[in-house]
Amino acid sequence: MPTLIDVLQYISQGQIGSHTQELFFGFTLPFLLTLIIFFAILQLVGVFRRKFNLVISLIITILASTTPPFATIATWVGQYSGYTALAAFFIVFVIGIGAWAFRRGREYVTGGYHEEHRLKKDIEKLQKKLSKEVDERKRMQLAREISERRRVMDELRYSRHRY
Repeated sequence: MPTLIDVLQYISQGQIGSHTQELFFGFTLPFLLTLIIFFAILQLVGVFRRKFNLVISLIITILASTTPPFATIATWVGQYSGYTALAAFFIVFVIGIGAWAFRRGREYVTGGYHEEHRLKKDIEKLQKKLSKEVDERKRMQLAREISERRRVMDELRYSRHRY
C-alpha cells in the first residue's frame, strides 16, 4: 500500500494513470478515513473552532500518512472495510450517546433544564394573555416581556451548548 511519499513519487514520475486503483483504495480512502476520525474527535472534544480542528486533523493525517504503520492500517481497513465501518459507527455512536448524556446530566444538575422549562411556561401564559388583551399599550408591554424571556432562554441555551 502506498504512503504519501509513494504518491508524490508517482506524481513526479507521471505514473498516476497506471496506479489509480491502488492509490484510491490504498491511500485516498484510508487518508480520508483518518482525516474524518481525527476531525470528529477534535469536534467532539470542542477545544478549538471548526476551521482550526480541520487544519489540525489535516496536519496529523498528513504526518501519519508518511509512516509505514499507516500503510499497514490502510491494508487492514481495505480488507475489513465492512467491519471497520461498523466498528467506527459503533464507536462514534457510543461516544455521542455518552456526550449527550453528560450534557443532559450537567443541565439537570445545574438547573438549566428547569429554568428553561419555567421560561417556556411563562412565555405560553404571556402569549395567551397577549391574544386576549385589547388595550394596545398593554399588548406592547406583553410583547416586550415575551421577547425578553425568549432572549433569556436563548442565552441559557447558548451558555449550555458553548462548552
